[in-house]
Amino acid sequence: MKRIFLPVAAAALAFSVNAQDLPKASPSGEVEQVVGLTKVEVDYSRPSVKDRQIFGGLLEYGKLWRLGANANTTFEIDGPVVVEGQKLEKGKYSMFAIPDNESWTVIFNKNTEQWGEGDHKDEEDVLRVKVKPESTEFTETLNISFDDVNNDKARMDIRWEKTRVSLNITADATEQSVANIKKPWKRVK
Repeated sequence: MKRIFLPVAAAALAFSVNAQDLPKASPSGEVEQVVGLTKVEVDYSRPSVKDRQIFGGLLEYGKLWRLGANANTTFEIDGPVVVEGQKLEKGKYSMFAIPDNESWTVIFNKNTEQWGEGDHKDEEDVLRVKVKPESTEFTETLNISFDDVNNDKARMDIRWEKTRVSLNITADATEQSVANIKKPWKRVK
């Protein structure tokens, strides 16, 4: 009996491990950009439209959204930045949005371990910015990208369906550059 049980158990275990590695309906995405001297990294899941009305339909106007699918989208910076004129300190944040027809509220929250909207607590919000949505070409799968990158500035675009929302991000490299210049030189051997 033991001779049969062990091979069957090993095969069942191997099958269950392999069965867990399947494509996701909303695949993972990651985008990274250096703004000034500050690295900005966004990790998110990318849902698709799939013949649905997204904004004002699947995502009701005025309701909190985790800005992606699956686990929360995270926004990590290795130095301070200014988002839409407001300072955001170095750190890792989860991102949420409240989409509306006339304006969106984009939220940076200090709790990065939450799953979605149900776990969100307003008191953990670090920054909220208002931005205006714009009509754009159709985008089937949610896309976050950095455009108009120039020295200390970049525009982070969130595109999905026929909507684009942009966040202007700046990171003053002058202070970091001066600190780098003042560092003692290390002799290379």
